[in-house]
Amino acid sequence: MNISRRKRLLQNLTLSAASLLLCAGLLELVLRLCGYGNLEIYEPDPALYWKLKPGQDCYTKVGHKPVHINSADCLRR
Repeated sequence: MNISRRKRLLQNLTLSAASLLLCAGLLELVLRLCGYGNLEIYEPDPALYWKLKPGQDCYTKVGHKPVHINSADCLRR
C-alpha cells in the first residue's frame, strides 16, 4: 500500500469517526433538551430497602412525568 492510499484511508477513517461523534453529540443534546436523561435517583435505605434521593427534580421512567422530591426526610427515626 503506497503512502497516498494510506493517507487517504486515514483521512476517511478520521472523517467517519468525527461524523459519528458529531451525530452522537447532537442526538445527546436533542434528547437532553426534550427532558430525557434526568431520571429519578434512588439511594439505599435500611427500612425501605430503596428510597428516592431527596432534593431532586427529575422525570419518571414510565410516562416521563416531571417529579420534584423535596429535601425533607419524611421518615425521621
